[in-house]
Amino acid sequence: MRRPALGRLATGLFFLAAVLFVGLLLRRQWSALASLRHGAGPTFHLSPGWLAAALVLATLNLGWMGGTWVHLYRAGGGKLGYRRGVAVWMATNLGRYIPGKVWQLSGLALHLRRTGGSGALALSSSLGYQVVTLLTGAAVALLTLGGDLAAAHSGSPLVWAAAILVLAVLLHPALLRWVTRLAARLTGEETLESAAPRGRDLGAAGVALVVSWLAYGLGFWCLLRGLWSTAPVGVLTATGVFAASYVAGYLVLLAPGGLVVREGAMTALLLALTLLTATSAAAVAIAARVWTVASELVGVAAASAIARGGSSDGAPGTSSNEGAAEGAAPRGHEASENPEG
Repeated sequence: MRRPALGRLATGLFFLAAVLFVGLLLRRQWSALASLRHGAGPTFHLSPGWLAAALVLATLNLGWMGGTWVHLYRAGGGKLGYRRGVAVWMATNLGRYIPGKVWQLSGLALHLRRTGGSGALALSSSLGYQVVTLLTGAAVALLTLGGDLAAAHSGSPLVWAAAILVLAVLLHPALLRWVTRLAARLTGEETLESAAPRGRDLGAAGVALVVSWLAYGLGFWCLLRGLWSTAPVGVLTATGVFAASYVAGYLVLLAPGGLVVREGAMTALLLALTLLTATSAAAVAIAARVWTVASELVGVAAASAIARGGSSDGAPGTSSNEGAAEGAAPRGHEASENPEG
């Protein structure tokens, strides 16, 4: 009984730490936004309808992203239902705001291992998911902004193209299988020799995440419409600005959730691509952070409620037979018989 109790305690402490850091972040960003609004900053014309649309789009998009990760986990042989999987992914996603980039991945792996899943597979599928996210984000930024990236001092198109090539190499299924085997040895798990997302599964995740970037871009554009009567950029440019700033923030390992780095990159891009003043561009960057964090909190609450309503044990953090009921782990044994890469 000691081990389950310790596992529940660790899960609770992780979630409390994540919520604490999110709260501190929101307080800081909201104060900064208020000082810009009431000082010499821009005059906002707030439109609640557009702001609500932005929040709904971002929240639904998080569910889509969580489902993409669950697909990769199941494709590697993991047994996890979509409702519970998305709830777990959203909750551990808040770990990005704890200083250090390891808390999100380690929290997800440890939770899955504690509840009867494969922590090793959770780690490798999460790594694959993160690389696909960065790869598609960099590609979307390059395709929508192109040479404007250099104008905003965010790197030349050649640098972004090189980054895309490096990220693509990191997605080789053989590398992800090696990561799975290494994690299994370190944790004492038994796992299939070829347990890891395969090439076609990663490709499907890439298509899904391109759709996700477009949804985020539309949501960001709605946010701009919610702040001013007319958005200062079009939907495609808004998509590129959001994707480029997200990727830049994620690659700085010491910044929790890309804090400051993402805002700085977004401010620089808006200054280079629009007629916004420096104060207005900074206000948009801060408002975008408040918007994404708010959607993450709403997403955790919504996904947890849906998971509780769809499982007999009533808790998204406990093991259940939902994965089997939803046809979990398709092609898991097929992967062991016919590995790719």
